[in-house]
Amino acid sequence: MRWVLTISIVVAHSQVAPPATANQANNAAPQISAPTPVSAKDSVDLLLSFQRTLADQAKAHQDSIERAAEKHQMFLESWYSRICTWGGWIAVGFAALLAFFHFKSKGEVSREVQVLFENKASAIIAQKVREFEGELSSNREKVRIQVEELKNETTKDVDFVCEYAAVMVHAAMVLSTDPKSIAPDQMKRRANDARDRLEKFQTRAPLQRTTAIFVARLEKVAGDFDAAQKALKRVIEGRRKKGKPLDRDTDQAALLFNRACYLNVMGRQTEATVPKAGEKLRAEAWDVLKECVEIEPKNLEEAKSDDELLDIVNSGGRKWDDLKQ
Repeated sequence: MRWVLTISIVVAHSQVAPPATANQANNAAPQISAPTPVSAKDSVDLLLSFQRTLADQAKAHQDSIERAAEKHQMFLESWYSRICTWGGWIAVGFAALLAFFHFKSKGEVSREVQVLFENKASAIIAQKVREFEGELSSNREKVRIQVEELKNETTKDVDFVCEYAAVMVHAAMVLSTDPKSIAPDQMKRRANDARDRLEKFQTRAPLQRTTAIFVARLEKVAGDFDAAQKALKRVIEGRRKKGKPLDRDTDQAALLFNRACYLNVMGRQTEATVPKAGEKLRAEAWDVLKECVEIEPKNLEEAKSDDELLDIVNSGGRKWDDLKQ
């Protein structure tokens, strides 16, 4: 401020005109009156006032700068505090992560993750294996019993098939024996023996066609046509109870055909002594044959040429054409 004050004093003194010389006074042109001189006191007052104004402005400017600097410092301190806080939390978290996993590098991270995964997978597999072994151990006895039962059932089935085949072969041999080559009583005993053996197996397959027909034919060989037709009737009715397809298949038609034959032979044998009873048996045979042809129409032609059915149309007004569909 000193240089400002010095300049102001110089300017103030320069406004006072110096005294004119004689030549200057005579030769000078008329001039405007000189300005009123300013006293030293006024100049000092003016300078002091100007100084005070400059001081006030300087102070105001300094205050403004200080306030701006204070705000800027507060702003910087605020962000610095935040950055330090965030950085501190990040550093703490990262340090905790490193401390937990004990890593120092990316490779160590990958290896540790792989180890943790393998350990977890191994633990799960081990647990499942233990559970499976526990279940297997608890059910081992049940499994063993079931396997034994299955083996026993399989053995029984194989034994049954083998024995059944042997019995069927025996029955076929008896049926193929010429009645004239053996005494009637002996033939009857063989037939009954083969029938008894077949009937034991018939309990395992009560609706089987071949077994039923063999049993009935053995009864016929033994001379008992009534027992023969009853043996077939039991199987026919059993198949009817089961319903389709057993009651309407070709096996059912074959069973019906054989029964019709035996009923008609019984009617033939009976009508000589009891005509009405004989006709009743023939009528029943006709109804059975009719059902057979309904199931299997081609059996009609076979019936026309069968010795045991030839005379079924010779009485009672029955005609072969009545069986045609």
